[in-house]
Amino acid sequence: MIAAEHLNPERLQLSLKIAPVTLRKYVPGANLRSYVIGNLVYAAEICSAALDFHSDDEAKLIPIVFLEAMCHQAIAIARSLSAEWMSIDWRLTPAGDYLFIESNPNPSFIKFEQQTGFPITQALIELLT
Repeated sequence: MIAAEHLNPERLQLSLKIAPVTLRKYVPGANLRSYVIGNLVYAAEICSAALDFHSDDEAKLIPIVFLEAMCHQAIAIARSLSAEWMSIDWRLTPAGDYLFIESNPNPSFIKFEQQTGFPITQALIELLT
């Protein structure tokens, strides 16, 4: 979350000298994560009280059935990045819109697999062999 002091021009210039900076508008809604593995898509809702669920060790992952159109979109994103597997984070707005947040070509997946029961490891083995 950005505070007013982060918008100081000198601080912004310093930040840009150190590393790339991405800013995006906060959008309320549910956090979703999907994994694309070949032509398979596994998805879960991430239940977390934290603003950034990545830092929440207590976050709970609930398996969901992704709409067919969203599966096609996830696979298209992976293919456009020449990836056979990746994770994609989404936001599901209260209006029912799915917003692409980010993709990760080298995601961790053990916690996702353990909490959802999705066979991520097996799907990766089959993809890579």
